[in-house]
Amino acid sequence: MIKFDDSEQPALPVSDTINAHLLAASTHEEDTVPTGARYVLLTASTIAYYNFVTTATIPGDTTDGTASDTLPPGIPILRMIPNFTTTGYVTAGTTALVVNSTDGFTKGATITVKGAGAAGVDLSTTISSINQSTKTITLGASASTTVVDAQVIFAPTTISLIAAGTPVVTLAYYK
Repeated sequence: MIKFDDSEQPALPVSDTINAHLLAASTHEEDTVPTGARYVLLTASTIAYYNFVTTATIPGDTTDGTASDTLPPGIPILRMIPNFTTTGYVTAGTTALVVNSTDGFTKGATITVKGAGAAGVDLSTTISSINQSTKTITLGASASTTVVDAQVIFAPTTISLIAAGTPVVTLAYYK
């Protein structure tokens, strides 16, 4: 945050990137998060919904922790873009990734396990489930390579948007 006109009121700097979407009713759209962006300021002309983890949906009975967040009309919402890193191990041919910490990781999110893909490339897959007590993340795809002490990263590359009506949603990104 910076000071504006030498006052004590904090102000955001000029945005690095601003994108706008005119949403069609009940049609999901995605906005690409610019590389290095740490924050996003979301605004909507009428009620809309967004999700960093999975495809945004118009709320219903979602009790597994993956519901979309509400973007109220005319009220800017500033969010830190999630970026969680830990280390872990997984055996080739399995989906059980044991990590040092499950903090910040969410079912449905896409994660990267460094070196666990075919021939040692990075494995990018979704989280099927998380067992907090055993610190085990069940991957959506099996590892092709056994890795130990591998870096595990959740950093979304898109923000999913949806609305029942047809709002304009703007996303201003900050580094």
